[in-house]
Amino acid sequence: MKNKENIKSSLNWNAFLSYFIIIDILFFPYFKYFVIPYSLVIVFLWTLRNYSKLKVGLDFKLFIFISFFVLLSTFLSYFYTPHFINGYDIWGDNLKRPIQLLSSFLYYFYFTTKLKCVFIPIKNILLVFILFVDALAIITIFDVAMYFDIKNLFSVRDPFVDYYYATTNDYFFRYSYLWVDPNNAAYILVSVCIFLVFNEKLNSLTRLFIFLSIGLILITCMSTGAFLAMAIVMLFSLFSAMRNIKFNITFRKKDLFILLFSVFIIFILLLNINSLLNFDMFNYSLNRVTENNPESRESVYDDLLKTELIKNVVIGDGYTLTKDGQIRRPHSDHFRIIYGYGFLAYFSLLLLLFRKRKGSKFSKHIFIIPAFICFSINSIVDEQKIFIIYLILLAYLESSNIKESKI
Repeated sequence: MKNKENIKSSLNWNAFLSYFIIIDILFFPYFKYFVIPYSLVIVFLWTLRNYSKLKVGLDFKLFIFISFFVLLSTFLSYFYTPHFINGYDIWGDNLKRPIQLLSSFLYYFYFTTKLKCVFIPIKNILLVFILFVDALAIITIFDVAMYFDIKNLFSVRDPFVDYYYATTNDYFFRYSYLWVDPNNAAYILVSVCIFLVFNEKLNSLTRLFIFLSIGLILITCMSTGAFLAMAIVMLFSLFSAMRNIKFNITFRKKDLFILLFSVFIIFILLLNINSLLNFDMFNYSLNRVTENNPESRESVYDDLLKTELIKNVVIGDGYTLTKDGQIRRPHSDHFRIIYGYGFLAYFSLLLLLFRKRKGSKFSKHIFIIPAFICFSINSIVDEQKIFIIYLILLAYLESSNIKESKI
């Protein structure tokens, strides 16, 4: 009897701890004095205690392989890359970024291990998260100053906030939730929505809410890449959705809040349809999609490709890329990882992050598409919480004990 009670108590504690970690990543700000999640200490201590359980898996071996070349490249970069350029602390960034990258994977191993022992439903937390994202997006549409006040309340270090209060022009700021980069925010928010649609059991009402949320995210974040990702998702999922999605129009009391919020979004759009068509955000969002010139990124990629890649087969030059005495922003994690840590780390990272998981249907991998596009033309690893969210979703995909929860 005592053993059963101990097991039940252990399961409850594991579930509580896991929910705290998920809530911390989705809703809480970073730690005030160091830009790390509050839950990182918990996950790190858990990893030290459970190392023997992790070292046998393929993913952990890939992680160790990646870590070796990341740390080796970082160490060697101290001796042959400049430490400062125009006052920018290159060595400090080269030291900080590998810690951020590698520590993020601890969340992946935490959840892949926990989900083998106990199922921890994530659907309802993700739905509340999307609801909160929508609420802030609607606030942004009608009162951007209030949105910035909320970001300040959450201690978000957003450089646009200071610029907003220091000027009086009507420059419109793109929505980025409680993060900094609106492009990366759009990619991961769309990934979360797609994960819910294809990896969880939802009724038609909840699907309507998700699709409305995707539209709201795309318009307010104004990310051309996220629009592209969603278009690709629609092409990949069209036939799968038509075959597998069953439309259930039954209504339950627990659906009331989702119904009211979905109707509210539609009502706001219809009520302001005339002004919306002339609204700065709506026009700017469409202009970014229809008029965005890819030549700027192409010139960056072309410039990077002119650099000798052969020397980066084994090791790289550290996180911060430099050329001709100037810092280069690669606008792609492909280039960032290759130049920073070498081809061996790069291919191992691709295998760990984007391979098809054995035993899982192709449709359950569709949420990976926005993340891969983010990896390709922006960065999914630069903002830690965005990367961790993707790794948590990946852990749920990887787990053989995932059970679709009933709404």
